[in-house]
Amino acid sequence: MNCGYLNIKNKENPINHCQRWPQEEEEKLLMAIDSGFPNEIIAETFGRSIGGITSRIRVNALRLYKDGKTFEEIKKITKLSDKKLNECISRYDNTKKNLEIKMLKALLKEKHEFPLIEMEKKNLEIKMLKALLKKKQEKEDYDKELSLIEMEVNGLEIKMLKALLKEKQEKEEYDEYDEDDEDEVEYEVFIFEGVEYERNLEDNIVIDQEDLEVVGVWKDGTIEWKDDERKEAHESKKA
Repeated sequence: MNCGYLNIKNKENPINHCQRWPQEEEEKLLMAIDSGFPNEIIAETFGRSIGGITSRIRVNALRLYKDGKTFEEIKKITKLSDKKLNECISRYDNTKKNLEIKMLKALLKEKHEFPLIEMEKKNLEIKMLKALLKKKQEKEDYDKELSLIEMEVNGLEIKMLKALLKEKQEKEEYDEYDEDDEDEVEYEVFIFEGVEYERNLEDNIVIDQEDLEVVGVWKDGTIEWKDDERKEAHESKKA
């Protein structure tokens, strides 16, 4: 196996721990994966933890998915198992959908004191709520009872909407990866100051649920932010 482009680093004290990934290293990472090197060797090479390597592989898988690559193409490039790749893609799709719904709910509540509507079907089109919002904005009397608002969405039932949002709010943590996988790293989903994150149980790296990027390290019951940009993003989400 050709190790020509690998440069072994200190395993016990990764020099690039929580650092950004330059484009050149991204390309070398994919080359190393394609060559069949174990994650432990790749971690030593790039001066990062095994958890950092597995997280970056998922980030690359997500980037390829956004670029329109097929499931099989992504699997071939990243060497992820069907289970891990499906979890990565499903997590992204669900987070994106939840974010769109959350933004619309906040806008309805702020401008029109409209009660929170719970959605039951994942494929409910966002433009149906936008149409309702437009109708509300044209009304002069925002204090009218909800019964006076005509729902023009065909067959839309409030009970169905409430049931779906309740299901999403009570969503269980994602299944742990197979314990038999030699490169397996356990993660847990937790909420910090009202914002949901994912923590690597091996090295306490904290990952943003939306873009799977590293935001900092969990220490003494709080997050030590990677940079001011990530801290500001957290404050924005709290609002």
